[in-house]
Amino acid sequence: MTYGENGHLLRAELSSLLRQHRIQLRIGGPGTHTVPVTTTGEERAQIGEQIRRYRQSALTWSLQATIAVGPEAESRLSPRATNPFRLTSAQHGGLAALHQALDHTVRASTAPLPSMAELTTRNELPLVEQWRQIARAAALGEHDFDAASATVNSTTGSSTP
Repeated sequence: MTYGENGHLLRAELSSLLRQHRIQLRIGGPGTHTVPVTTTGEERAQIGEQIRRYRQSALTWSLQATIAVGPEAESRLSPRATNPFRLTSAQHGGLAALHQALDHTVRASTAPLPSMAELTTRNELPLVEQWRQIARAAALGEHDFDAASATVNSTTGSSTP
């Protein structure tokens, strides 16, 4: 899969997930009186854990992306005069805020990354399959970043520049 195809897959699946409502119904849980329950509470818990692993993969890839593009995304304009009564911030702007939010979320999560078997095995539930596609694209996209410039520990999710 090429970089362009990979990016397209990530955008398409994430866009689709953002438009979804009533997630409980999508994994076979109770919702309305006209929709029967098709999974047990235990099955829904397992599905939720699998989605968390897929989400962790997507968040980790996104964090790596903010690290990789950081040096190129900084403004080349002269910085405005600093206020001598405030501490200077080494990082500022939208990318720094996104990086900080992703870093906090990845570090706070207890979900491990998905296994290779999970990434390569299709799921019959469309919602889980969409998350699998995102995690798969994220795993394939890891080679797009220079490993020397940034790494994210796959166990803890912590980033190192």
